[in-house]
Amino acid sequence: LPDEEFIQKDVNWLRLRDVTLTYRLSPKLVKRVKYLKGMSFFITGNDLILSTNYRGADPSINANNPGTLGVGGYGMDLGNTPTPLGLSFGLKASF
Repeated sequence: LPDEEFIQKDVNWLRLRDVTLTYRLSPKLVKRVKYLKGMSFFITGNDLILSTNYRGADPSINANNPGTLGVGGYGMDLGNTPTPLGLSFGLKASF
């Protein structure tokens, strides 16, 4: 079979790339701690949702990358792993 039959065309996808949720503590609560002007907590999620008609692991991954020294073809999936889901938690304080 020709190589063209292994390339999927007309790929559509919708991805939720980055989302950050922040909760700020009330000023009344913050006033109780000396030298503290404000405080908030946050959680950030990366690559949480992927909806696609693509048959491979991830439509944005391709064979033309630094790992292959630029040799490969855009849109050709050579068994690359999908982008991992990431979660970050944090605390932000102002003094």
